[in-house]
Amino acid sequence: MTNHTIDFSTPLRSRIMRRVYYAFVLSFILHPAFLKGALLGGGLALLGRLTHVASWSQNLLAVPLGQLPTYVWSVVATALANGEFLKLLSVGLIIYALLSFRLPRRELPRREWQAV
Repeated sequence: MTNHTIDFSTPLRSRIMRRVYYAFVLSFILHPAFLKGALLGGGLALLGRLTHVASWSQNLLAVPLGQLPTYVWSVVATALANGEFLKLLSVGLIIYALLSFRLPRRELPRREWQAV
């Protein structure tokens, strides 16, 4: 009687494991949370590289609260007029990434009311 065992030689085993590793890395990279986090991080890095964030915060704090929406609109209009497209793109990426995150909601236990 012959023994029908498969000899997994080293090249075949390393090939199979390489495919397993590739599948794991692809599943990790293509996960929506990773993609949105990378988008948020890229937007923040681009914004930090193109602007001085401390001056933005000082300018926003110097504006009275009631005039803040008009101030933000004037800053956006000025950025569009001056061709600062990358700054607006980075702010848009940050806003999109923050709005697209969905936090899991915890279900509260339902209590049935009983008549006494």
